[in-house]
Amino acid sequence: MLYAQQQSTIRVYDAAKMQQDSKESKIECPSRILSIEFIPDRKAIAVSLSDRTILFYDASNNFKQLPKRLNVPSTQKCMAYIERKRCLFSAGIDGAIFAWNLEKLFSND
Repeated sequence: MLYAQQQSTIRVYDAAKMQQDSKESKIECPSRILSIEFIPDRKAIAVSLSDRTILFYDASNNFKQLPKRLNVPSTQKCMAYIERKRCLFSAGIDGAIFAWNLEKLFSND
């Protein structure tokens, strides 16, 4: 995945060929991208945006936006997913670190 600073588009490349997979492997986000993180056990991509949201895209289905969304109290400039904890961590410029329980977020309850 590749994105440029101050942009709202993510391009997905085939790592072996160093070529963009196809025209469908482009994700258009509603605002500027601050950070992205792949969530392998959910086959999803988390995208932190400048509008103080974290959106999720389906990595196995043409990168369609999932109906899951996190509204965060400040812009989140970095993210890390810990698979064994099934937890997405994010941090912003205010120094606060958040842990997001993705089991609860992705459950149908």
